[in-house]
Amino acid sequence: EIIKYYKINPSKIIVTYEAAEEEYFKETRNQPSSKAQAEGKLETRNHLIYVGNAYPHKNLPRLLDAFKILTTNYELSTMNLLLVCPRDIFWQRLEGGIKARNLEGKVRLIGYMRVGELTKLFANASAYVFPSLSEGFGIPGLNAMAAGLPVVCSDIPVLHEVYGEAAIYFNPHDPKDIAS
Repeated sequence: EIIKYYKINPSKIIVTYEAAEEEYFKETRNQPSSKAQAEGKLETRNHLIYVGNAYPHKNLPRLLDAFKILTTNYELSTMNLLLVCPRDIFWQRLEGGIKARNLEGKVRLIGYMRVGELTKLFANASAYVFPSLSEGFGIPGLNAMAAGLPVVCSDIPVLHEVYGEAAIYFNPHDPKDIAS
């Protein structure tokens, strides 16, 4: 886009990719997260996790729709979804979306978490879910991968560029595809 928009010689452009944060590479498998436990007891490997804000482009309402399908149609009634995001106006909307879909008790909103707690939460999850419609880079997915967590994410160009064949992709506009 830089080459096209500014008509710059391609030989002057060097792409430098970011990486996961160092803390996520530490061995933390099966260590309980005290904050997550405080929010409600979590069984190991029985939850999906999303980390980020709840802005509209993050596509969390469709993730809730997909989760409803997943727990209803795929016999995964014991599965939980953890949404780790800041408490703001978008959090409040998300709470309303959870209630509207009758997902209370299945979907848990957890506020900001420090890296140490988050790595423990990653270590005990089944997968990281990233339904975003638009991203700048996708660091949370890299952090999840560094912690050994499988990533399922939107089939958008930036995530393909960054994650390559290391993720499973879905159509972010289709809750059925997200669920499957």
